[in-house]
Amino acid sequence: MSRNVTAEPQNDIERANKIAETALTHMQNCHISAIPNNYRVWFEFFSGDNPKLKTKLKSILDTNVDFKGEVSEEIFNLFFGDTRHIEKADEWGQRIEEVAGHILSAVASTGKDTEDFGDALRSFSGNLSNLENSRTSMPSNRWSRGRSTTPRRWRCTWRHCARR
Repeated sequence: MSRNVTAEPQNDIERANKIAETALTHMQNCHISAIPNNYRVWFEFFSGDNPKLKTKLKSILDTNVDFKGEVSEEIFNLFFGDTRHIEKADEWGQRIEEVAGHILSAVASTGKDTEDFGDALRSFSGNLSNLENSRTSMPSNRWSRGRSTTPRRWRCTWRHCARR
């Protein structure tokens, strides 16, 4: 087993570099994957800052258990927590952002459609007002019975209609 470097230089940068070097060397000698989770476990072990982790790893090393795969993941999860829920939360966060974007886009589109509909209603209302105003200037008896052989036939008395 490698030596503990906590008794060496107290300068934080030098100390961290020494611990990192020792952890990586140990991981390489023991054929342990240098992935972030494994590195964190061994960095903590050699720093001596986590006595429970140190005791657990010493017991594993004393029994010559191969520190790979499930053992490595189990130790990491035991001392640093299972990060799978964080990954799932990130994934859901991204999905929620996408859905929120679609909703905002739909609301903006609906707002524009509502505005267009409002404009159309105002225009229509204006046309109705114009029609009502022009109607007041019309003769009161617009329709009269025309000269026809059929008694139920009506004819418009306006000039433009009378020309037909």
